[in-house]
Amino acid sequence: MSTPNKTSRLCLEIQDLYYLTGFYTIGDSAPQALVVPLEEPPFLVARLIECDLVPKLSWVPKVFTCPDKASILEVFYYATTAASVPEGRVGLPLQSISAQHFFHLQKFFQKFETELLDASKTVERVRLVKSTFEQAQIVAAARISEAALLSGLQLIQPGVLLSTLHKQSYETLMSLGSEVPGYVPIVRSTDPSGHGSWMVGEECTSGNLVFLELSACRLGHHAPLMRTAYILKPEEHEAPAWLKEAEELIQKTFEVCLPLMLPGAKAKDIDAVGREIMTNNLHGLSMSASLGEGPISTARRLAYSTGSTSTQPSGHAGWGDADFSLVGHNEGELQAGMVFHFIPWFQKYDVPSGPIGLSDTVIVTDEGGRRVGRMPLTITVLDAEGREVKK
Repeated sequence: MSTPNKTSRLCLEIQDLYYLTGFYTIGDSAPQALVVPLEEPPFLVARLIECDLVPKLSWVPKVFTCPDKASILEVFYYATTAASVPEGRVGLPLQSISAQHFFHLQKFFQKFETELLDASKTVERVRLVKSTFEQAQIVAAARISEAALLSGLQLIQPGVLLSTLHKQSYETLMSLGSEVPGYVPIVRSTDPSGHGSWMVGEECTSGNLVFLELSACRLGHHAPLMRTAYILKPEEHEAPAWLKEAEELIQKTFEVCLPLMLPGAKAKDIDAVGREIMTNNLHGLSMSASLGEGPISTARRLAYSTGSTSTQPSGHAGWGDADFSLVGHNEGELQAGMVFHFIPWFQKYDVPSGPIGLSDTVIVTDEGGRRVGRMPLTITVLDAEGREVKK
Protein backbone atom coordinates (compact mmCIF):
# COMPACT_ATOMS: atom_id res chain seq x y z
CA MET A 1 0.00 0.00 0.00
CA SER A 2 2.92 2.39 0.60
CA THR A 3 5.11 4.20 -1.91
CA PRO A 4 8.61 5.69 -1.44
CA ASN A 5 7.26 9.19 -0.77
CA LYS A 6 3.94 8.37 0.82
CA THR A 7 3.17 6.66 4.09
CA SER A 8 0.01 4.64 4.63
CA ARG A 9 -2.34 4.53 7.59
CA LEU A 10 -5.54 2.70 8.38
CA CYS A 11 -8.63 4.02 10.16
CA LEU A 12 -11.14 1.35 11.13
CA GLU A 13 -14.65 1.88 12.41
CA ILE A 14 -16.50 -0.03 15.11
CA GLN A 15 -17.29 -2.97 12.78
CA ASP A 16 -13.81 -4.47 13.17
CA LEU A 17 -12.86 -3.22 16.62
CA TYR A 18 -13.94 -6.30 18.52
CA TYR A 19 -11.94 -8.66 16.33
CA LEU A 20 -8.79 -6.55 16.38
CA THR A 21 -8.76 -5.21 19.92
CA GLY A 22 -11.34 -6.93 22.13
CA PHE A 23 -13.13 -3.59 22.62
CA TYR A 24 -16.83 -3.53 21.88
CA THR A 25 -19.81 -1.45 22.90
CA ILE A 26 -23.43 -0.88 21.93
CA GLY A 27 -22.67 2.85 21.90
CA ASP A 28 -22.11 2.91 18.18
CA SER A 29 -24.09 6.03 17.28
CA ALA A 30 -20.92 8.10 17.46
CA PRO A 31 -18.14 7.21 14.97
CA GLN A 32 -15.75 5.46 17.32
CA ALA A 33 -12.64 4.23 15.55
CA LEU A 34 -9.32 2.43 15.71
CA VAL A 35 -6.45 4.21 14.01
CA VAL A 36 -3.46 2.13 12.89
CA PRO A 37 -0.50 4.32 11.89
CA LEU A 38 2.23 2.77 9.78
CA GLU A 39 5.03 3.07 12.34
CA GLU A 40 3.44 4.19 15.63
CA PRO A 41 1.23 2.27 18.10
CA PRO A 42 -2.49 2.09 17.26
CA PHE A 43 -4.94 4.18 19.25
CA LEU A 44 -8.68 4.32 19.77
CA VAL A 45 -11.11 7.21 19.53
CA ALA A 46 -14.10 6.52 21.79
CA ARG A 47 -16.90 8.19 23.69
CA LEU A 48 -16.14 9.15 27.29
CA ILE A 49 -18.95 6.94 28.56
CA GLU A 50 -17.37 3.96 26.78
CA CYS A 51 -13.67 4.59 27.42
CA ASP A 52 -13.58 2.67 30.73
CA LEU A 53 -14.09 -0.46 28.63
CA VAL A 54 -10.83 0.09 26.77
CA PRO A 55 -8.42 -1.08 29.53
CA LYS A 56 -10.95 -3.69 30.66
CA LEU A 57 -11.40 -5.35 27.25
CA SER A 58 -8.62 -4.14 25.01
CA TRP A 59 -4.84 -4.25 24.62
CA VAL A 60 -4.73 -0.82 22.94
CA PRO A 61 -2.54 1.45 25.12
CA LYS A 62 -3.99 4.83 24.20
CA VAL A 63 -7.49 6.23 23.76
CA PHE A 64 -8.70 9.72 22.85
CA THR A 65 -12.15 10.48 24.18
CA CYS A 66 -14.76 13.17 24.80
CA PRO A 67 -18.11 13.64 26.56
CA ASP A 68 -21.27 13.45 24.49
CA LYS A 69 -21.69 17.22 24.61
CA ALA A 70 -18.53 17.51 22.50
CA SER A 71 -17.96 16.31 18.94
CA ILE A 72 -16.17 12.99 18.68
CA LEU A 73 -15.31 13.90 15.09
CA GLU A 74 -13.36 16.88 16.38
CA VAL A 75 -11.50 14.56 18.77
CA PHE A 76 -10.80 12.23 15.85
CA TYR A 77 -9.41 15.13 13.82
CA TYR A 78 -7.20 16.22 16.73
CA ALA A 79 -5.90 12.71 17.45
CA THR A 80 -5.11 11.86 13.84
CA THR A 81 -3.42 15.22 13.25
CA ALA A 82 -1.30 14.84 16.39
CA ALA A 83 -0.17 11.42 15.14
CA SER A 84 0.58 12.81 11.65
CA VAL A 85 -1.87 10.31 10.18
CA PRO A 86 -3.03 12.59 7.34
CA GLU A 87 0.49 12.71 5.89
CA GLY A 88 0.32 10.23 3.04
CA ARG A 89 -2.44 7.75 2.28
CA VAL A 90 -5.27 6.70 4.56
CA GLY A 91 -7.46 3.63 4.24
CA LEU A 92 -11.09 3.83 5.33
CA PRO A 93 -13.73 1.05 5.48
CA LEU A 94 -16.01 2.80 3.01
CA GLN A 95 -18.54 -0.03 2.85
CA SER A 96 -19.40 0.28 6.53
CA ILE A 97 -19.56 4.02 7.16
CA SER A 98 -22.40 6.36 6.36
CA ALA A 99 -22.30 8.80 3.47
CA GLN A 100 -22.54 11.69 5.92
CA HIS A 101 -19.59 10.39 7.97
CA PHE A 102 -17.52 9.90 4.82
CA PHE A 103 -18.36 13.43 3.67
CA HIS A 104 -16.96 14.87 6.91
CA LEU A 105 -13.85 12.68 6.79
CA GLN A 106 -13.22 13.52 3.15
CA LYS A 107 -13.52 17.23 3.87
CA PHE A 108 -11.04 16.92 6.75
CA PHE A 109 -8.43 14.90 4.87
CA GLN A 110 -8.66 17.12 1.77
CA LYS A 111 -7.00 19.90 3.75
CA PHE A 112 -3.85 17.79 3.85
CA GLU A 113 -4.12 16.57 0.25
CA THR A 114 -4.34 13.07 1.70
CA GLU A 115 -5.14 10.22 -0.65
CA LEU A 116 -8.09 8.19 0.67
CA LEU A 117 -8.23 4.48 -0.14
CA ASP A 118 -10.98 1.94 0.35
CA ALA A 119 -9.81 -0.50 3.05
CA SER A 120 -13.19 -2.18 3.48
CA LYS A 121 -11.97 -5.77 3.11
CA THR A 122 -8.57 -5.41 4.77
CA VAL A 123 -9.59 -7.13 7.99
CA GLU A 124 -12.23 -9.34 6.44
CA ARG A 125 -9.71 -11.07 4.18
CA VAL A 126 -7.75 -12.06 7.28
CA ARG A 127 -10.87 -13.26 9.05
CA LEU A 128 -11.79 -15.71 6.28
CA VAL A 129 -9.18 -18.16 7.59
CA LYS A 130 -9.64 -19.12 11.23
CA SER A 131 -6.72 -19.91 13.52
CA THR A 132 -6.63 -23.02 15.69
CA PHE A 133 -7.81 -20.93 18.63
CA GLU A 134 -10.70 -19.49 16.64
CA GLN A 135 -11.72 -22.94 15.44
CA ALA A 136 -11.80 -24.10 19.05
CA GLN A 137 -14.22 -21.27 19.89
CA ILE A 138 -16.42 -22.31 16.96
CA VAL A 139 -16.48 -25.90 18.19
CA ALA A 140 -17.44 -24.70 21.67
CA ALA A 141 -20.16 -22.53 20.17
CA ALA A 142 -21.44 -25.52 18.19
CA ARG A 143 -22.10 -27.49 21.35
CA ILE A 144 -24.22 -24.63 22.68
CA SER A 145 -25.98 -24.14 19.32
CA GLU A 146 -27.05 -27.76 19.17
CA ALA A 147 -28.30 -27.83 22.77
CA ALA A 148 -30.28 -24.64 22.21
CA LEU A 149 -31.81 -25.83 18.96
CA LEU A 150 -32.70 -29.19 20.47
CA SER A 151 -34.45 -27.44 23.36
CA GLY A 152 -36.64 -25.67 20.83
CA LEU A 153 -37.30 -28.77 18.76
CA GLN A 154 -38.43 -30.69 21.83
CA LEU A 155 -41.18 -28.18 22.54
CA ILE A 156 -42.85 -28.50 19.15
CA GLN A 157 -46.49 -29.53 19.57
CA PRO A 158 -49.68 -28.50 17.83
CA GLY A 159 -50.84 -25.27 19.44
CA VAL A 160 -47.43 -24.21 20.79
CA LEU A 161 -46.50 -20.63 19.89
CA LEU A 162 -43.50 -20.18 17.61
CA SER A 163 -42.43 -17.40 19.95
CA THR A 164 -42.24 -19.99 22.74
CA LEU A 165 -39.74 -22.00 20.68
CA HIS A 166 -37.76 -18.81 20.11
CA LYS A 167 -37.79 -17.96 23.82
CA GLN A 168 -36.69 -21.44 24.88
CA SER A 169 -33.85 -21.71 22.39
CA TYR A 170 -32.59 -18.20 23.15
CA GLU A 171 -32.75 -18.84 26.88
CA THR A 172 -30.71 -22.02 26.43
CA LEU A 173 -28.11 -20.15 24.38
CA MET A 174 -27.61 -17.64 27.18
CA SER A 175 -27.71 -20.14 30.03
CA LEU A 176 -24.98 -22.28 28.44
CA GLY A 177 -22.59 -19.38 28.01
CA SER A 178 -23.24 -17.84 24.61
CA GLU A 179 -22.49 -14.18 24.04
CA VAL A 180 -25.16 -12.09 22.34
CA PRO A 181 -25.32 -13.63 18.84
CA GLY A 182 -25.28 -11.73 15.57
CA TYR A 183 -28.97 -12.60 15.12
CA VAL A 184 -31.61 -13.87 17.51
CA PRO A 185 -32.98 -17.39 16.85
CA ILE A 186 -35.15 -17.69 13.75
CA VAL A 187 -38.35 -19.73 14.02
CA ARG A 188 -40.64 -20.01 10.99
CA SER A 189 -43.52 -22.11 9.78
CA THR A 190 -45.79 -21.60 6.77
CA ASP A 191 -44.07 -18.52 5.37
CA PRO A 192 -41.26 -19.66 3.05
CA SER A 193 -39.37 -16.42 2.77
CA GLY A 194 -41.16 -13.22 3.76
CA HIS A 195 -40.97 -11.91 7.33
CA GLY A 196 -38.09 -14.19 8.32
CA SER A 197 -39.32 -15.35 11.72
CA TRP A 198 -42.42 -15.88 13.89
CA MET A 199 -45.31 -13.48 14.08
CA VAL A 200 -47.30 -12.68 17.21
CA GLY A 201 -49.79 -15.43 17.98
CA GLU A 202 -48.46 -17.82 15.31
CA GLU A 203 -48.72 -21.48 16.38
CA CYS A 204 -47.33 -24.86 15.36
CA THR A 205 -50.10 -26.64 13.46
CA SER A 206 -50.75 -30.09 12.02
CA GLY A 207 -49.80 -30.47 8.38
CA ASN A 208 -47.16 -27.75 8.51
CA LEU A 209 -43.41 -27.34 8.80
CA VAL A 210 -41.53 -25.74 11.70
CA PHE A 211 -38.07 -24.38 10.89
CA LEU A 212 -35.42 -23.27 13.40
CA GLU A 213 -32.08 -21.57 12.78
CA LEU A 214 -29.74 -20.14 15.40
CA SER A 215 -26.14 -19.78 16.44
CA ALA A 216 -24.29 -19.50 19.71
CA CYS A 217 -21.42 -17.03 19.93
CA ARG A 218 -18.09 -17.50 21.71
CA LEU A 219 -15.59 -14.62 21.64
CA GLY A 220 -17.31 -13.31 18.52
CA HIS A 221 -17.27 -16.65 16.68
CA HIS A 222 -20.45 -18.39 15.60
CA ALA A 223 -21.52 -21.95 14.81
CA PRO A 224 -24.89 -21.70 13.03
CA LEU A 225 -27.22 -24.54 12.13
CA MET A 226 -30.76 -25.21 10.87
CA ARG A 227 -33.19 -27.99 11.63
CA THR A 228 -36.76 -28.66 10.48
CA ALA A 229 -39.76 -30.47 11.93
CA TYR A 230 -43.05 -31.51 10.34
CA ILE A 231 -46.31 -32.21 12.17
CA LEU A 232 -48.39 -34.84 10.38
CA LYS A 233 -52.02 -34.28 9.54
CA PRO A 234 -54.42 -36.55 11.50
CA GLU A 235 -54.88 -38.72 8.41
CA GLU A 236 -51.12 -39.03 7.76
CA HIS A 237 -49.15 -41.88 9.31
CA GLU A 238 -45.70 -41.16 7.86
CA ALA A 239 -43.74 -38.32 6.32
CA PRO A 240 -45.05 -37.30 2.88
CA ALA A 241 -42.96 -38.14 -0.18
CA TRP A 242 -41.85 -34.53 -0.78
CA LEU A 243 -40.43 -34.31 2.75
CA LYS A 244 -38.59 -37.61 2.46
CA GLU A 245 -37.07 -36.50 -0.83
CA ALA A 246 -35.97 -33.17 0.64
CA GLU A 247 -34.21 -34.93 3.51
CA GLU A 248 -32.51 -37.43 1.22
CA LEU A 249 -31.25 -34.74 -1.18
CA ILE A 250 -29.90 -32.56 1.63
CA GLN A 251 -28.09 -35.55 3.15
CA LYS A 252 -26.69 -36.49 -0.27
CA THR A 253 -25.44 -32.93 -0.80
CA PHE A 254 -23.49 -33.12 2.46
CA GLU A 255 -22.16 -36.57 1.57
CA VAL A 256 -20.98 -35.58 -1.90
CA CYS A 257 -19.85 -31.98 -1.40
CA LEU A 258 -17.97 -32.03 1.89
CA PRO A 259 -15.16 -34.25 0.51
CA LEU A 260 -14.78 -31.69 -2.31
CA MET A 261 -14.14 -28.84 0.13
CA LEU A 262 -10.36 -29.11 -0.10
CA PRO A 263 -7.78 -26.31 -0.08
CA GLY A 264 -7.42 -25.08 -3.65
CA ALA A 265 -10.90 -26.17 -4.76
CA LYS A 266 -12.91 -23.48 -6.52
CA ALA A 267 -16.01 -22.27 -4.70
CA LYS A 268 -18.13 -22.27 -7.86
CA ASP A 269 -17.27 -25.91 -8.67
CA ILE A 270 -18.53 -27.18 -5.33
CA ASP A 271 -21.64 -25.06 -5.65
CA ALA A 272 -22.34 -26.55 -9.08
CA VAL A 273 -22.18 -30.11 -7.73
CA GLY A 274 -24.50 -29.31 -4.83
CA ARG A 275 -26.95 -27.40 -6.99
CA GLU A 276 -27.16 -30.28 -9.44
CA ILE A 277 -28.21 -32.60 -6.62
CA MET A 278 -30.69 -30.19 -5.06
CA THR A 279 -32.45 -28.97 -8.18
CA ASN A 280 -33.08 -32.47 -9.55
CA ASN A 281 -36.04 -33.12 -7.26
CA LEU A 282 -39.45 -34.46 -8.24
CA HIS A 283 -41.65 -32.21 -6.13
CA GLY A 284 -40.89 -28.68 -7.35
CA LEU A 285 -38.83 -27.73 -4.32
CA SER A 286 -36.77 -24.58 -4.80
CA MET A 287 -33.11 -24.51 -3.78
CA SER A 288 -32.97 -21.60 -1.42
CA ALA A 289 -30.49 -18.99 -0.23
CA SER A 290 -30.64 -16.41 -2.99
CA LEU A 291 -27.58 -14.21 -3.37
CA GLY A 292 -28.34 -11.02 -5.25
CA GLU A 293 -29.58 -10.66 -8.79
CA GLY A 294 -28.80 -12.98 -11.65
CA PRO A 295 -29.80 -16.25 -13.27
CA ILE A 296 -30.47 -19.21 -11.03
CA SER A 297 -27.12 -20.75 -11.95
CA THR A 298 -25.28 -17.90 -10.22
CA ALA A 299 -27.81 -16.54 -7.74
CA ARG A 300 -28.09 -19.50 -5.37
CA ARG A 301 -25.41 -20.21 -2.81
CA LEU A 302 -24.66 -23.55 -1.22
CA ALA A 303 -22.68 -22.11 1.71
CA TYR A 304 -21.37 -18.81 2.98
CA SER A 305 -18.39 -17.90 5.12
CA THR A 306 -19.50 -17.36 8.71
CA GLY A 307 -17.95 -14.97 11.19
CA SER A 308 -15.88 -13.06 8.66
CA THR A 309 -17.60 -9.70 8.75
CA SER A 310 -19.23 -7.79 11.56
CA THR A 311 -22.98 -7.43 11.47
CA GLN A 312 -23.61 -6.10 14.97
CA PRO A 313 -23.06 -2.64 16.42
CA SER A 314 -21.05 -4.28 19.19
CA GLY A 315 -18.59 -5.59 16.63
CA HIS A 316 -19.42 -9.28 16.96
CA ALA A 317 -19.12 -11.16 13.70
CA GLY A 318 -22.53 -12.35 12.62
CA TRP A 319 -23.35 -15.77 11.32
CA GLY A 320 -24.97 -14.30 8.19
CA ASP A 321 -22.12 -13.23 5.93
CA ALA A 322 -22.04 -13.88 2.20
CA ASP A 323 -18.79 -12.24 1.19
CA PHE A 324 -17.08 -15.52 0.27
CA SER A 325 -19.71 -18.05 -0.67
CA LEU A 326 -19.93 -21.36 -2.45
CA VAL A 327 -21.82 -19.76 -5.30
CA GLY A 328 -21.79 -19.97 -9.08
CA HIS A 329 -19.89 -16.75 -9.77
CA ASN A 330 -17.14 -17.16 -7.15
CA GLU A 331 -13.85 -18.15 -8.80
CA GLY A 332 -12.06 -18.00 -5.44
CA GLU A 333 -10.23 -21.00 -4.02
CA LEU A 334 -10.84 -22.49 -0.61
CA GLN A 335 -8.14 -22.41 2.05
CA ALA A 336 -7.63 -24.66 5.05
CA GLY A 337 -9.21 -23.01 8.08
CA MET A 338 -12.07 -21.35 6.22
CA VAL A 339 -15.39 -21.83 7.99
CA PHE A 340 -18.73 -22.02 6.22
CA HIS A 341 -22.36 -22.31 7.12
CA PHE A 342 -23.24 -25.14 4.71
CA ILE A 343 -26.91 -24.60 3.81
CA PRO A 344 -28.44 -26.99 1.27
CA TRP A 345 -32.02 -25.98 2.10
CA PHE A 346 -35.28 -25.77 0.21
CA GLN A 347 -38.21 -23.38 0.02
CA LYS A 348 -41.58 -25.04 -0.58
CA TYR A 349 -44.08 -22.65 -2.12
CA ASP A 350 -47.12 -24.87 -2.59
CA VAL A 351 -49.29 -26.04 0.32
CA PRO A 352 -47.97 -26.74 2.89
CA SER A 353 -45.45 -24.00 2.27
CA GLY A 354 -42.34 -23.24 4.27
CA PRO A 355 -38.59 -23.69 4.54
CA ILE A 356 -36.90 -27.10 4.79
CA GLY A 357 -33.35 -26.87 6.10
CA LEU A 358 -30.72 -29.13 7.63
CA SER A 359 -27.43 -27.28 7.92
CA ASP A 360 -24.17 -27.22 9.83
CA THR A 361 -21.00 -25.25 10.33
CA VAL A 362 -18.18 -26.76 8.26
CA ILE A 363 -14.41 -26.20 8.54
CA VAL A 364 -12.17 -26.67 5.49
CA THR A 365 -9.34 -29.12 6.21
CA ASP A 366 -6.72 -30.95 4.14
CA GLU A 367 -9.10 -33.93 4.13
CA GLY A 368 -12.14 -31.93 3.01
CA GLY A 369 -14.97 -30.20 4.80
CA ARG A 370 -15.49 -31.28 8.41
CA ARG A 371 -18.81 -30.85 10.15
CA VAL A 372 -18.50 -29.15 13.52
CA GLY A 373 -21.86 -30.36 14.79
CA ARG A 374 -22.93 -33.78 16.02
CA MET A 375 -26.70 -33.67 15.52
CA PRO A 376 -28.05 -36.06 12.86
CA LEU A 377 -28.98 -34.44 9.58
CA THR A 378 -32.59 -35.57 9.86
CA ILE A 379 -36.02 -33.96 9.79
CA THR A 380 -38.08 -34.41 12.96
CA VAL A 381 -41.50 -35.88 12.16
CA LEU A 382 -44.28 -35.65 14.76
CA ASP A 383 -47.78 -37.10 14.68
CA ALA A 384 -50.85 -34.88 15.00
CA GLU A 385 -50.62 -35.12 18.79
CA GLY A 386 -46.96 -34.13 18.90
CA ARG A 387 -45.32 -37.54 19.42
CA GLU A 388 -42.20 -38.24 17.40
CA VAL A 389 -42.74 -40.74 14.58
CA LYS A 390 -40.05 -43.36 14.08
CA LYS A 391 -38.91 -43.57 10.46
